[in-house]
Amino acid sequence: MQDSTPATKTIEVSSLERCVRDLVDAVTRGGPRIVVADRGRPIAAIISGDDLAEFSALEAERRRDYEALTAIGQHFAEVPVEELEAEVARALAEVRADNREAHERRSRSM
Repeated sequence: MQDSTPATKTIEVSSLERCVRDLVDAVTRGGPRIVVADRGRPIAAIISGDDLAEFSALEAERRRDYEALTAIGQHFAEVPVEELEAEVARALAEVRADNREAHERRSRSM
C-alpha cells in the first residue's frame, strides 16, 4: 500500500514573505505541506484546502466520539471502577472466545 500523505517542507518565517505566492501555488497543486518555522520551531503551516477539510472532518469526528464517550460515562458514574473493569474484562474474554471459535470453524472448513 502506497502512502498518500503529502510531504512536508519547513521554511523559516524570515523567508516566508518573499515566497508565499509560490508556496501557496505549490500546495494547491498537490505539493508538500509547508511548515513555517521561527528559529527552527514550527509556528504555523500552509496546507491545501482538501487537507483542511480532512482535518476539520477528523476534528468533528473526534468531538462526536468524545461526546458519546462522555455520555456513556455519565450513565456509569455511580458504578465502582472495579466493577466496570471486571465487566469489561468479562466482555473482552467473551468476544475473544467467540473469535477463536469462529477462527477454528473456518480452519476446519478449509
